[in-house]
Amino acid sequence: MQRVRSGLHKIAADILSRLPLNEAVIAAWPLACGASVAKRTRALDLNAGKLRVQVPDAGWRGQLSDFSAQYAGTLNAIVQNRAVERIEYVLVAEPTSSSELKKF
Repeated sequence: MQRVRSGLHKIAADILSRLPLNEAVIAAWPLACGASVAKRTRALDLNAGKLRVQVPDAGWRGQLSDFSAQYAGTLNAIVQNRAVERIEYVLVAEPTSSSELKKF
């Protein structure tokens, strides 16, 4: 399984290398965190080495913070750059209207 994952990461790295760095890191988030976490989170932006990731609640923020170093390392390996220095988990904003509801 590790060989398959390594091979997929190499393919992804090749594809992502054609994108601007910010877009590449955001696109690589599901590969770094895995499908079950990716379903409940969303990478928002990368600015000055800080990746902001939207999470559904404080519980998720607390649990994912334990994996930040691992996620950052995986992202940096996939995009073949030391772009992600830290990850900040932000809560889904309270919607002000039904049109602003975010699906999680």
